[in-house]
Amino acid sequence: MSEALARVTLDVKKEPVAVRRMLDSLSQMVSIAECDVFGYLGLDNELVVLVTTAVSHPSALQVN
Repeated sequence: MSEALARVTLDVKKEPVAVRRMLDSLSQMVSIAECDVFGYLGLDNELVVLVTTAVSHPSALQVN
């Protein structure tokens, strides 16, 4: 997700957005069922997001 899209979301809401809520929204954008979104708020107040497989043996599509 681009920083510009994140800013649009914040400008429209006009209220604080919880990290969990942002990650849940990003997770809904992932179209591969075996992948999930993980993240946290970094030390510089930047959202660190990882999109990774949730299975032990990912397919080639999931790795890409």
